[in-house]
Amino acid sequence: MNALDLLKKDHQTVRELFQRLENRPEAADFSTLKNELTEHATLEEEMFYPELRDDEENEDQVMKAYEEHAEVKRTLLELTDIGIGNEGWMEKLIQLKESVEQHVEEEEQELFGIAIETFSDEELDELGMRMEQHKAEHLV
Repeated sequence: MNALDLLKKDHQTVRELFQRLENRPEAADFSTLKNELTEHATLEEEMFYPELRDDEENEDQVMKAYEEHAEVKRTLLELTDIGIGNEGWMEKLIQLKESVEQHVEEEEQELFGIAIETFSDEELDELGMRMEQHKAEHLV
């Protein structure tokens, strides 16, 4: 699977998890969301973004994406501290969802476009294979 398709698939998985949590918050779904977001961020930060950073033109967009990931991680910790069902948890979840949705939209429109211009199909396939292997080894 090519890298962009893999990342889009992750984005869809996260959308579905948010929807389930909004309809019926359960610890197992939150744990899965946390794991998915953490692994997805790791893939991008360690394998995808560094490739895009090689071009100075992309530096600002890539750094913004790193900052957005840091905010997502902070919000996940806050949600964990609050605890499902406690006051403020759902509001914080909705805040996280909106933040992730904005990040995904910008990423798919801007960074994916840069990747398509930067990498050949073969390079995107090879990166996707490495990313799939990483996920298989690390996602619980």
